[in-house]
Amino acid sequence: MLPGMSRMRLAFWGFLFALLDLRIGGQSETVDGVTTQLSQGIDLLPDTLGWLLVALGMSGWLAPKEFGIARNAAFAALVISIADYIPGLKALAIVQGAVELAVVWFLCLGIERTAGVPADLAARARMIRIVDAVLTVFIVLLTALLVVGPGSGAGSIVAVLTVPVIVVGLFVMVFLLLLIHRAAKEPVFAGSVTAPRA
Repeated sequence: MLPGMSRMRLAFWGFLFALLDLRIGGQSETVDGVTTQLSQGIDLLPDTLGWLLVALGMSGWLAPKEFGIARNAAFAALVISIADYIPGLKALAIVQGAVELAVVWFLCLGIERTAGVPADLAARARMIRIVDAVLTVFIVLLTALLVVGPGSGAGSIVAVLTVPVIVVGLFVMVFLLLLIHRAAKEPVFAGSVTAPRA
């Protein structure tokens, strides 16, 4: 762990790195009004570093066990983010959403179940956990709609719902970061030993 930085702060910075995509140098080509992405450029906040920080932030907690599950899921997200750089392994990105959902779900559940956590913080963690799960399922359904129903008007349905889904996703991301930032300030998360909520 970095000197002077709590585990929750590591998780905060890790999520910030993993969830934000700030890229430079990407190339695209437009032919007949259709734009094709040729290269993604360089990610200034690499997901790999972000997931490593989240995993380190979730390491060392004795209780509740959900932090250990979040750590393992963050390590899985780390492996998937490395595979994203290897052309033959890009198919692993398919499971990325499920793995990221597991990290958020178990991190929030761990916050909820930690003894000494204020009730309002536990309630926020529960809300974020549930909204993130519903949003992820909704995104999977939209993606399946595009894959299964091309030409059936599915594209127009997805187009209408894309902006609201992106907005809700941004709100979930901001509220998750605020939750972790607030949790880092709680005395119960200052060290590495916590007790489960009764």
